[in-house]
Amino acid sequence: MDNGTMVTVVILIAITGFAILLANFSRKKYEKRMLKKIADFAAIHQSTLNESEYWGKSGIGIDEQKSVLVFLQDLNDTTTAECIKLSDIERCKTVNQGRDVNGIGKVIDKLQLVMYPYGHKGEIVLEFYNAEVSMQLHDELLIIEKWAKKINAHLS
Repeated sequence: MDNGTMVTVVILIAITGFAILLANFSRKKYEKRMLKKIADFAAIHQSTLNESEYWGKSGIGIDEQKSVLVFLQDLNDTTTAECIKLSDIERCKTVNQGRDVNGIGKVIDKLQLVMYPYGHKGEIVLEFYNAEVSMQLHDELLIIEKWAKKINAHLS
């Protein structure tokens, strides 16, 4: 390999490495900002989160001591925020709406966490994934199942 080729390869490796570091830094910064947003929203409702999690443009957290669940979603420059008193909730379940694709398998269109208040006063729907908003499904299925178990354990 001659010197010109070696210099070019070193420069390309350096640029690629810098791009990866920059993307990782941006992701960590966004994660901190989103978790702070969730914690700040909880603080407005006099709650301190024991656990919180974010994915994509959404986040969820729980204050187990005060029995409060918070949910935040930033979509299309609109923020949706819910503060739910778990003491008012009878049960919680996940809803996985999808469709079959030519007998090959199921495609997930929506993932929702649905909570049912005591007295059949309607339902509270928290949307974890919508194929019309985000084309790529990441960890939403694992996250929604984890939080459904956590909420139902808290309710019992």
